[in-house]
Amino acid sequence: MHTASYPVPSSVKVRLRFDADGGWSDEDGLYDSHAGPVVIDNLVVEGLALEDFEDEAVGATTAADWESYLIPGYGSSNMAMFSGFSQLQEDACAKNMSCLWAAIFGSTETYACGGFPQQAAVPKGDAQGQYLHAEILSPPIPLAGTGNVVNLEFSVYRDLEIEAYVFYLWDIRTVAPNGCASRWRSRNLPYWGQQKDWFVATFPVGDLIDLSHETMQVRLGVFDGWGIWGGLAYVPCHSHAPLFDNVRVYRVDIFGPTFAGRDYEQFQDTFPTDGSDTGTGRADAAVSWQADASMTNVPADSATLICVDGLTRYPAGDPVTGDKSGLAVDPVLGGWQIYCWVRVIDSGVPQVAGPKFGAGLQELPRYPFKDTQVADGKTWTRIRCDRASNSASRWRIDFPDALFTAGDVVEFFYGATSTSGLTSYCSGNSLNYVQSDVDVAAAAASEFTILPLAPGSPGTDILYVDGMDGRGAQVYWDTAFEQLGTTPDRYDVRAPTSGVGNRPGGRVTDVVTQLNGNYKVILWDCGDITPTLGDGTSSTEKSDDYALINTFLAN
Repeated sequence: MHTASYPVPSSVKVRLRFDADGGWSDEDGLYDSHAGPVVIDNLVVEGLALEDFEDEAVGATTAADWESYLIPGYGSSNMAMFSGFSQLQEDACAKNMSCLWAAIFGSTETYACGGFPQQAAVPKGDAQGQYLHAEILSPPIPLAGTGNVVNLEFSVYRDLEIEAYVFYLWDIRTVAPNGCASRWRSRNLPYWGQQKDWFVATFPVGDLIDLSHETMQVRLGVFDGWGIWGGLAYVPCHSHAPLFDNVRVYRVDIFGPTFAGRDYEQFQDTFPTDGSDTGTGRADAAVSWQADASMTNVPADSATLICVDGLTRYPAGDPVTGDKSGLAVDPVLGGWQIYCWVRVIDSGVPQVAGPKFGAGLQELPRYPFKDTQVADGKTWTRIRCDRASNSASRWRIDFPDALFTAGDVVEFFYGATSTSGLTSYCSGNSLNYVQSDVDVAAAAASEFTILPLAPGSPGTDILYVDGMDGRGAQVYWDTAFEQLGTTPDRYDVRAPTSGVGNRPGGRVTDVVTQLNGNYKVILWDCGDITPTLGDGTSSTEKSDDYALINTFLAN
């Protein structure tokens, strides 16, 4: 209930305005409000009649003296095709000289701030406080072929500093035979990259589309988020990026449930929470569950993923179970047949008995023990996942908080079975390896570690922080370490460009005990990405890594 008082004039007008902040949309696949983004009713002006809007027809845009007012969108006219010859491209390894899309048509902004005053740039906000949101839309694309795995792929030229808050976006939707289109759906994430390169972006979208439909559409967009996240003290430097080209959708001949997720929603490397180098460390996700605007950094308690069968699911709910995911019911445990396969290696020894194996890994009542299985020649424990909130396709897994100790490496991957009886698996850091062969999945399992691995042991006095996790740097470091005959501990920063507070500064509790007591050297590789290290003062990266490094060097 909102109220306001004003001096009595001859007349007064009231305008109620709704602004979307780029998150928690009805179309993002994460939250469905069932009533739209905002509901207004029962307006009262003291001394005048109540306006309850009960006399108008559904869909009306006026009510007595009230009317809807939509400010025209900003930026759609800036999206156009250009010759690659006419656009600045600083990628030393690739040049695109064909036609491409850019959101710079008619722009008076230039890239002078980057040293290229002749290059048109993405325009900044207008006089009404609007910021660019321009998109291109594909024609209907036939959902040809077979298989539940569908991937979206496109080439994008990136010259996008995070401080400028210009991002590229994607959405997809399917179109029914009668011509009715579904909602636009995506992962609700903006994407950027300051590398000044052509990047082939690939996204699994099988869980977002209705595979019973005949066609789908793709939407690529350029979004200026300065109106949401920008600050007044910094003048953003806009380049001409992103540039789009070579869009394709392909279907993979793998059947069964499809998986998707975000790397930062998986378990993160960590240190014991009690500040020691021998205590227990929590199995928490990389991301903080606190809002981005909050400087409080509290890791999410469980890992989350998306899993659904696009062929067997019931959009309106299974007539028997009411479920919409298309997954089969577990006849013994109840719930659905989606499991986390787990294997614990304690101080180099795979656990096949005791508290870190079998039923010892369950956290009742939500995550019960299923059984043990052999895959890729190793013995794994299966723990049933539980539904995340009330979502039809999001699932969650967690382990006891006081179970894992320093020296533990926990390997894991996921498997699920649909009502058709088909089973598929996913593994890899970003859940990007989906297949029907459990041995292949087990061989590419993800992992998280409670550090240090072996306190005081020779050869482990180096901590290698992989701030380029999943981006190809580790293989070069591993080769160098092998040639030097050393075996350092490794701390992987999941989703390093996302800045979710999961760098060592957000996980080390006692620098002197946990770092100085075990390491003489910290090798921290941030590669060519941002953010690099956090200083604890910005929501771009909440972890205070500079304080951690300074304390380490001082001791």
